[in-house]
Amino acid sequence: MPGSKGGLYGWAEARRYPELILVEGLFDYAALWQVGFRNVTCSLGTHLNARQWQQLCDGLRTVYLSFDADANGSGQQASIPYATSFDQVD
Repeated sequence: MPGSKGGLYGWAEARRYPELILVEGLFDYAALWQVGFRNVTCSLGTHLNARQWQQLCDGLRTVYLSFDADANGSGQQASIPYATSFDQVD
């Protein structure tokens, strides 16, 4: 399993899809996988490292950000700059 400096969890399967769901944690990943979503990958936290960013941007695809709605708002705060950045990738 990739650590904090590794790639996205489940990337080998998820990269085949033109639309991806990016989740924050393994529990989120497992819950979606169990109900049939195969286009899901996990960043193991809200901070994307350079390798994870490169993986997500290696082709033309739609990325749905699905970070936790924590009480401190960290998931929502992390989603805003990513959404803007994904929108600007050519």
